[in-house]
Amino acid sequence: MSIASSQPISSLKDAFHIDAGTGEHIYPMTDPEKSGLKRFSDAYFEIEPQKSTTLHHHPEPYEELYHIIEGVGKMILGGSTYAVKAGDVIAIKPDIKHKLINIGEGTLKAIVICSPPWNPDCVIADE
Repeated sequence: MSIASSQPISSLKDAFHIDAGTGEHIYPMTDPEKSGLKRFSDAYFEIEPQKSTTLHHHPEPYEELYHIIEGVGKMILGGSTYAVKAGDVIAIKPDIKHKLINIGEGTLKAIVICSPPWNPDCVIADE
């Protein structure tokens, strides 16, 4: 595949907004159909102060990386809780329940990378 037949650059200003209804706002960035990438997808997301994602997990074979780019939070990962801040990367294996909580006064901002590419069927709510 040549670069001409794919969309190698995505912009946040053009991303679709998903309001999760919990204070989390998700902006899918890399569309596998448009980018030509088949093994992963990514999204930019924000969590409002004192809000969180829902507790959830992804079945095998889904893996995620959360890159915290701004803010501070708590990550519930399996049975443990971790303090996280800008610059941290969180590795999430399949079937591990997880939840990211913004404990700061400002918006927590992050990038999530999912492999294989995210789809609605890969999210299983646990609360």
